[in-house]
Amino acid sequence: MTAIHADPGADVFVGRGPYLERLAAALADGAPGPPTSVVQGMGGIGKTALVRQAAAEAVGRDWFRGGAVSVDLRGYELVAANRVRPGQVFAAVLRALGVPAEGIPSDAAQ
Repeated sequence: MTAIHADPGADVFVGRGPYLERLAAALADGAPGPPTSVVQGMGGIGKTALVRQAAAEAVGRDWFRGGAVSVDLRGYELVAANRVRPGQVFAAVLRALGVPAEGIPSDAAQ
């Protein structure tokens, strides 16, 4: 697992090259272990944009032939009700992977 702390002073992708390179190293074909990374930082600094860019590059390099799925947990959302609850993650990922609604357990969407 790679932990990356996003730089709060950086604009969307200005100065993000080193972060993209670290993510690429963790996601690369042949990298040791499962392709898992953690990106952390203050709300609103572009963590989601960084991860989506890294995923797009990995898919573009054919490292994930089936594509990539990401879930924005909205953890820094001011209104707690707007944050993604754990069960919602599974339902969203299953839908993104093409599982029909009847194949998703009802408790996965809670």
